[in-house]
Amino acid sequence: MKQSLNLVTRPFFEVVDVFLKNTGYSEQQLSRRLFSSSMRLAEIRRGDNDPRARTLVWAYEWMSNNWPDHLGVAWPTCNVSRPRALVPQSERRRAPARLSA
Repeated sequence: MKQSLNLVTRPFFEVVDVFLKNTGYSEQQLSRRLFSSSMRLAEIRRGDNDPRARTLVWAYEWMSNNWPDHLGVAWPTCNVSRPRALVPQSERRRAPARLSA
């Protein structure tokens, strides 16, 4: 019998759910951004997919870098500390530089 949320994925989805509630992302959009698949978050939530630890670390880092701090949203009080920002606040949400062809 599959267990949909476990000790690893439960805190992950606490963070995901707060992120989704406070941003304009749908679960499918966030899933595509994090995993290049719009269904992967749903698969993980159902227990049909077991992500690697380094994949979850990258997802936490991405969400931390894109966290809605400007709305006063606090990182959830789960068993996962918020990663330090890899991108300075002044550089966040800036459109990526385009390469000239």
